[in-house]
Amino acid sequence: MTHPIATLIATARPNFLILTVVCVLLGIATASQNTAIDSGLASQILITALLAHISVNMLNEYHDFQSGLDLSTDRTPFSGGSGALPKQPEQAKTVLRTALVLLALCILSGLYLMQKNLTLLMPLGLLGIFIVLTYTPVLNRHPIACLLSAGIGFGPIIVMGTHISLTGDLTELALLTSIIPMCLVNNLLLLNQFPDIDADRAAGRFHLLIAYGRTTGARVYALFNLVMIVGLTLLIPSMGEKPYSLLVIGVVTTAAIVLSILVLNNANKQQRLNQLMGPNVALTLATPVALSILMMWN
Repeated sequence: MTHPIATLIATARPNFLILTVVCVLLGIATASQNTAIDSGLASQILITALLAHISVNMLNEYHDFQSGLDLSTDRTPFSGGSGALPKQPEQAKTVLRTALVLLALCILSGLYLMQKNLTLLMPLGLLGIFIVLTYTPVLNRHPIACLLSAGIGFGPIIVMGTHISLTGDLTELALLTSIIPMCLVNNLLLLNQFPDIDADRAAGRFHLLIAYGRTTGARVYALFNLVMIVGLTLLIPSMGEKPYSLLVIGVVTTAAIVLSILVLNNANKQQRLNQLMGPNVALTLATPVALSILMMWN
């Protein structure tokens, strides 16, 4: 029998928490353009963001188990949940309680961080809490909300929230930079929904792919990559327009274009789309890391 702690760890989806780390890093990078970074404060920001991410992961696992979705989904290394609760159904309430406790700790830490700028951080914090609590039971039943909510959480909320918490202010650079992970994370969740269209529909979800079909989903994926590329181009001056900066942005742009073409050409070929999930995850993680390094190196 699996130990309860192992079930809690699995439902936290530790492999996916690196996304929070790279988005916080991006907020630190934008803040470093304006101020010296307080490592203790930066650590608290990271912990706060991780608490929110773990909480929403656990709540997602709980709700998907309760709806029966976990029993019918086609699980891949990048989608479909951990599968921990179907193996240990008696741990469902423990997962729910743990998720709510972690969210409460996140809120307490967030209240402390709001001392920097209550006016700017309070709306971001409230929106973040709303997304954590409603992502699976509510937002996944509305195509546009489902499409945008995760990207808003990891983009504007984490990147801008990190920047404001470190500097006490919001800059155009932080606002523009936050669009990059927003587009990438929207695409991450969108591509990961392709294998589970039928299972999601049966469980009561109503996301973009169910509402408008695979072809439209592939076009939206390409559109988000296009917006991300435009955003990267606008950020070139903040990286000093050095040759290595242009090279990195060229590589990211090429990868995004190639992935967009492949998704568009294979919208109805699920096996091929499954093969694109790994490269898509790599693009989602590598782009903020590369951008952070370029900004801090400049």
